[in-house]
Amino acid sequence: MFWIGQTQTEIISKQIADDSPQGREQTAFLTSVISEFENSEFRKYMDIAWRYYKNENDILQKKRYVIGKDAQNNPVLMESKVLSNNKLCHNFMKKLTRQKIAYMLGKPFTLSANKEDDARAEEMFKLVQEYFGKEFFKLIKNVGRDSIVKGIGWIHV
Repeated sequence: MFWIGQTQTEIISKQIADDSPQGREQTAFLTSVISEFENSEFRKYMDIAWRYYKNENDILQKKRYVIGKDAQNNPVLMESKVLSNNKLCHNFMKKLTRQKIAYMLGKPFTLSANKEDDARAEEMFKLVQEYFGKEFFKLIKNVGRDSIVKGIGWIHV
């Protein structure tokens, strides 16, 4: 699904501004925003994309049908017990997603300053460096995967 015009952030910001919790209780407001998102068309496509990423393709539900006869000798469409119903699933979505993540986030981050000898920047880099461990890079890659597959990815801070 492609966004034409407003981004998802702009849509949510407008919704919050239009439907602010000033007139009602904040929990009711948040519940309505969450339930609206969970019932949205965008969420439906997110779930479908995640199923395809896990290789649970729609082809697995496909059945072969034949025209048969019911008890009153009327033609009816029924599942075939004779025809083969072989299915071949390829996980291209996972392969392409992993390639994209490896291209975008394969190397660790580098920090640099505009000036070569900026002592304040160097001090800040040393303080921040302890947070940039393996767990942080794994977290960033997982959020990147979610944003590629589902269209949205975020971290709660």
